[in-house]
Amino acid sequence: CVVALEEIGDISDDIYGRALEKFKDPDWREMFIAMSSDRRRGWLFRL
Repeated sequence: CVVALEEIGDISDDIYGRALEKFKDPDWREMFIAMSSDRRRGWLFRL
């Protein structure tokens, strides 16, 4: 998940930290990896 998160690029440290908190849950990790890159970006900005 972290590799996919890093590939997105220009996200704030705040959003990055919130995503890492979500990734503690295996269900969130699985959903994030299954998303397209566009959906991942949208999901991040709604955290």
